[in-house]
Amino acid sequence: MRALWISLMLGCLSAVAYGQRVVSDKNQNYLDLQQITNGKSNLANAFIEGGFDKIRLEQLTSGTLIAYTFFSTYLKEERTMYIYVPTCNDTSGCENKRYPVVYFLHSSGFGQYGSLPLALLANFGSSTLDGLIADGKISPMIVVFPDGSEPHFGGSFYTDSELYGAFEGHIAFEVVNIIDSEFPSKPNRMRRGIMGHSMGGYGAMKLAFNHTYKYRAVASHSGPLDLSLLPTLRDSVLAEYNGPPYDYDPDAGRISELLFQMAGAFSPNRFNPPYFVDLPLDNQGNFIEAVFNKWLKHNPAHLAKNIRSGPELAIYFDVGMKDELGLFPLNEAFRDSLLALNIKFDYRPYEGGGHFDPFVLIDRVSDHSITFMDSVLHLGCDNTTAAMIPKQLAALDLDPTDLALEYEDRIYDEYRTEVGNIFAVLAQSPQIQFDLYHFLKASKSLSMAGPKSNAWPKPSRLISSIF
Repeated sequence: MRALWISLMLGCLSAVAYGQRVVSDKNQNYLDLQQITNGKSNLANAFIEGGFDKIRLEQLTSGTLIAYTFFSTYLKEERTMYIYVPTCNDTSGCENKRYPVVYFLHSSGFGQYGSLPLALLANFGSSTLDGLIADGKISPMIVVFPDGSEPHFGGSFYTDSELYGAFEGHIAFEVVNIIDSEFPSKPNRMRRGIMGHSMGGYGAMKLAFNHTYKYRAVASHSGPLDLSLLPTLRDSVLAEYNGPPYDYDPDAGRISELLFQMAGAFSPNRFNPPYFVDLPLDNQGNFIEAVFNKWLKHNPAHLAKNIRSGPELAIYFDVGMKDELGLFPLNEAFRDSLLALNIKFDYRPYEGGGHFDPFVLIDRVSDHSITFMDSVLHLGCDNTTAAMIPKQLAALDLDPTDLALEYEDRIYDEYRTEVGNIFAVLAQSPQIQFDLYHFLKASKSLSMAGPKSNAWPKPSRLISSIF
């Protein structure tokens, strides 16, 4: 165990080929957002009104911000994400240093198809992280800012959609694989977290619940976390129109823009021009149950059941009690759903609103969510015992199709890193080898693992094949 603990806690920065990258230019320390935004996005304008045009960028001292451009096979186009990589100051050397990774999902209004550049948010976030690391408030970590924008309405809600593309897969698999292969990350779920704000808060919670074997921690700021309460916002949508009848338009206002973004994610319809979505409201303002039921399939409050039998997931979320988009009740209902499922969480609602205020967001991140991530992702190895291992494996209730796509990455990488030395000890016991082999064979894991399902290893070779 001592050797395992040391292997988890020590190491240094390896020489990594970063591929197609550009180090962020920090000579410009001020961005005039009034010139950057084109006024097309009500949500982007709300961020300007909230104070994003007052941001001054600081020189990074504890890390580097990298713009990484690549062709996405999931989205079928070139994308750019930003990666903050801490500077290695390890006196024992930096050859093999690796760090936990946090993926930050942005809100609507930012990105390649938003009105505000993702570089702005990445610079803002990196400056904050840099200061926290320099002050010793958090340990060094990599933070990734992927692009969740899309060309129809600006925001993908990080959901696989026939209108938007495979955004969930893009973030959960493609982006993670790039980071783990080309950056000095610790490539296992115990050192991987995901968080976000608004649309990104929703996306972070949804991805964490759908892929519990990918993430150890999740945090959401002002996200719509229980979609079943969206009907309570109906009057806010209708207030942006003169009617009935209502002629819905994504440019009518902030709530309408969100309505269309969510419809593109949850109820796209390529046979319904001009917007190619089905809205959950008819022209009289009544909810259409058949459409809304499609939305509820993407409801984090319902997806929470996925984590009851899976590996432990640390959960944090917050929202302003006077949130400008009316999301406080949705977070309260989400809290109630987690309580009903007996799932542990850290929920911290706060006075006021500030949904579009960057300084409120950075206070919540600095004082709460990023320190929450730091405390979870920098923990040492759990006190795993031989008796606990079969129980942990039994708890992995994984989707067979997903499992077949990323079999070794999702099952074995996690345990190779965290309990590898324990398995090495177990390998000396033929009885434990035999029991573990038949346990895995009876689970979905190996039985649905594509080509490997017809090539079962012998019990004596099972553990050596994993490690």
